[in-house]
Amino acid sequence: MKPMVPGSQPPDGIALQQLEEERDKRERLVEGEADDPLFEGAEAVTGSGGTRPDLDLSVDTLFQGAIVLRQRVRGDRVALDTLLLAGALRLPPGARVLDLGCGNGALILAIWHLHHPASVWGVEIQRRQVELAEQNLRENRLQAMSRVIQGDVRQIQDILSGASVEAVVCNPPYYPYRSGRINPDLERAMARHEISGSLGDFVQAAGYALVRGGVLLTILPAFRLPDLLSAVKRAHLAPRWIQFVHPNPDAAASLVLMEARKGGAPRLVIRPPLPVRIGSEYSACVSTLLAGNRPCYPGEDKRP
Repeated sequence: MKPMVPGSQPPDGIALQQLEEERDKRERLVEGEADDPLFEGAEAVTGSGGTRPDLDLSVDTLFQGAIVLRQRVRGDRVALDTLLLAGALRLPPGARVLDLGCGNGALILAIWHLHHPASVWGVEIQRRQVELAEQNLRENRLQAMSRVIQGDVRQIQDILSGASVEAVVCNPPYYPYRSGRINPDLERAMARHEISGSLGDFVQAAGYALVRGGVLLTILPAFRLPDLLSAVKRAHLAPRWIQFVHPNPDAAASLVLMEARKGGAPRLVIRPPLPVRIGSEYSACVSTLLAGNRPCYPGEDKRP
């Protein structure tokens, strides 16, 4: 596999602006998602630095300007679920991390900022997203420690060796292929629906890549928890903990985080709920995360 080419430094003078909506309502209406409670607590988490209309790109920032992120204006864009996943990760020293379906590389960048692992590799099927992820890594000067490989998670054996990483992270497509309206934008459709791989395919790929004792960390809509538990069992992974994410303490859970381990007996811990907001303000955990610091999630001290 070829190393990524070193590139330019991040641009200076990027304006910071906290946005309050997870996605533009007009775009969500295309998919019939505007009233979907799944997105109720998933606000956009980037600062805006302007757009490139000719390239359909925006130049944004994460963690109050610490990370530069280029992403398509009308394509798949980073949201709070990506940062919640990065914040929940716990790594041993010298860990190697694999991001399955890495998109534009936002999760890779967040993991580097929060955890400083030995390496983070990404696998992504869409060529345009691979090129964008490589550009984001170069602009944040992380190309020496990361690689993004164009490939299909259903053919993971052709991409990398088995038992090669200590952690796999995955923010897989949320919806089964024939569930709901498919976005006409192919990039967004593939990010949200199981067009290029089912949930089971992603979990099986994780099981192949993990060393014994390694962990899979993933985030999904709460209604997909039964599917996730079934997929983990088929891949011979043991669930370790589950945490439901709520838009606010009085709302039903919209998302679920889960860690599963390769090898060992299942000793599942249900962690306390993680609220995104308390009233109109972000919860302490989410505020810490958005500021670019590693948060302490409720109940994380209660290990299985």
